Amino acid sequence: AVNAQIYRVQAVDPDVGDGLSVTYSLVQNDSMPVAPFAIDPTTGWLNLTAPLNRSVDRLYSFNINATDSGNPPRSSLLLVVVNVTCARGFTGSECNTCLSGFGGSTCAQCAPCVSANGQCGEGGLCVCFNSRFTGSDCSQCATGLFGTTCQPLPWIVSLSPNAGSTLGGTAVLISGFNLAAPN
Repeated sequence: AVNAQIYRVQAVDPDVGDGLSVTYSLVQNDSMPVAPFAIDPTTGWLNLTAPLNRSVDRLYSFNINATDSGNPPRSSLLLVVVNVTCARGFTGSECNTCLSGFGGSTCAQCAPCVSANGQCGEGGLCVCFNSRFTGSDCSQCATGLFGTTCQPLPWIVSLSPNAGSTLGGTAVLISGFNLAAPN
């Protein structure tokens, strides 16, 4: 985030008697894009001064100069290289596409999802695109469907014989889903 403290440089001055203070300054590298960073001269905190845009500049290189308060003052340079990458879950030159295993507008990590029946959706939740499947991972059959492919049960059109002693005098009750309504 802009103005956020992102890194702290700390230099130690081993000299005695010269105030023991160190000041920091940022030195741009002429061969690189101007880095959108600033450094607090007293604390050494490096701050972001503008949003980073990976599609514009993927790499920044600059130096931080640490100078002590001695007489004569002594200084040291620290080379800083910032490689701009996409946030977790994002990919692409403009970081606007989700990595595999991430989904939705925030590219949240996906919950496990049976890929043949669903896909990662908003908030990383599995969204079943096949209406025969349901559940948090699209692996369960929707109401009234059964089997590994979640199909309706075949219905019995007729029962033969439908009466008489060959049924053994026992009443036959047929129940289930997807049966034709009685006429």
